Amino acid sequence: MKRSNVAGINFALLTWSDLTSLTGKLAEEIQKDSRLIQYDRIVALANGGLTMVRYLADHLNIKTINLLQISAYDSVAQQMPEPVLLQPLAINVSGEKILVFEDIVDSGATLKVVDNYFAALGVKEYKVAAQIQKSKAVRSADYVGEEIDDWIIFPYETFETIRDLNNQWQAKHLPESEIRENLSVIGFNESEINAGLIGAISN
Repeated sequence: MKRSNVAGINFALLTWSDLTSLTGKLAEEIQKDSRLIQYDRIVALANGGLTMVRYLADHLNIKTINLLQISAYDSVAQQMPEPVLLQPLAINVSGEKILVFEDIVDSGATLKVVDNYFAALGVKEYKVAAQIQKSKAVRSADYVGEEIDDWIIFPYETFETIRDLNNQWQAKHLPESEIRENLSVIGFNESEINAGLIGAISN
């Protein structure tokens, strides 16, 4: 994990190894829970929960995975006023026991949407597992890999982050040389920066 402070924002750039370790840690925490539940399925919160949910399911020997898409961010360090449910579940989960998987719990607002949604669906019981949680969260996960208050950059959102930061810094009239230096300090390599900036220009 590479940590830095750039333009007044604390960043933590995670590697694939970091994600594997965090997900394995979550699985161990869940398995050691004396209140262990026999879950009917894992519901991954998209987009963040998509990447590592199969790894968690393999650890826990849970065969059924479904996706629930809720959007909470406009851009880097820019939260939407309220999370929006974009893709509901396409199955009947009434009376089921569900493990919810999320990459990060920031304010906890997304989990409140899940709470209300599952209550409406008649879900019998559910727990939330999150790779990372921030201390400011008003609704906490039941299982947490690590608490980190920095702005987290996951390895599967490298180019999205570079494009978003480039747009923000261009709007502040930063020269390209300074933007490249900032991105380098965060931990992106030259190849990633070049590809991300080309993508920003094409968009």
